[in-house]
Amino acid sequence: MEVILRDHVDHVGKRGDLVKVADGYARNYLLPRNLALPATEANKNRIARERKISERWGVETPAVEMPDRSGDAEILALAMRSLTSEQREVLVLCRFHELPFSEIGGILGCTAGAARVRAHRALVELREAYQKLAAPATRKAN
Repeated sequence: MEVILRDHVDHVGKRGDLVKVADGYARNYLLPRNLALPATEANKNRIARERKISERWGVETPAVEMPDRSGDAEILALAMRSLTSEQREVLVLCRFHELPFSEIGGILGCTAGAARVRAHRALVELREAYQKLAAPATRKAN
């Protein structure tokens, strides 16, 4: 059986690896302990997208660890795309890289206070976009 590892497993592979293991080992050990995901096409595609994101932004994405929230991740990705590149940049710097606003200000060429305001406004925009995109999905589910 092919699985995608969610964590490092000794003598099998590291997080994110696509590995072939015995069916019983996958069903009885890896899957019940949340150490792996079944290697479905959807999971493979999601992992490929996450690798592209991590390569581009230099951050590791957590979606491998939260497979049940893939719909939320898709909505968040769409909401992020609706932001301007400046808004995305400030959110990545403060939320993913967890840089202090003084450093973000230096990178963006503004004061720490201005960087804080930009991050807040970008987060408000992201939240509004996410809620607009998530609302139709919620109505369909009900």
